[in-house]
Amino acid sequence: IDVEGIEVERLELSAKDDPSGALAGRYLGYADSGIYLMRPDQHVAARWTKFDEAELRSAVNTAAGRI
Repeated sequence: IDVEGIEVERLELSAKDDPSGALAGRYLGYADSGIYLMRPDQHVAARWTKFDEAELRSAVNTAAGRI
């Protein structure tokens, strides 16, 4: 997704990719899924339990200092 010149890449991990459950335990907790907006320095800028493009766009603009 391109947000006004910032390309947002998608990376998906599933339970089959994480047999130990460590990633799910760290990033999902009790949620069934998680959507994270991570900056290049790996700071978590936003987190959601479901994808919403409008919320993603707003969060990217906030993280970029546009809002």
